[in-house]
Amino acid sequence: MKQSVYNYHGEMFKGCIRSLHLSTSTEIRNINLPEDLPGFLYGLCHTSLVW
Repeated sequence: MKQSVYNYHGEMFKGCIRSLHLSTSTEIRNINLPEDLPGFLYGLCHTSLVW
């Protein structure tokens, strides 16, 4: 049970990092949209709440 919780928060953290990277990068076309877009959008929302 705890492992799934840690995995969930790990995905959240990676989403935030990914969104921060993309927001400061011009190489957005290089990402794999089907895989990265959900994490990017969640990370973007999460970081906007934090800031």
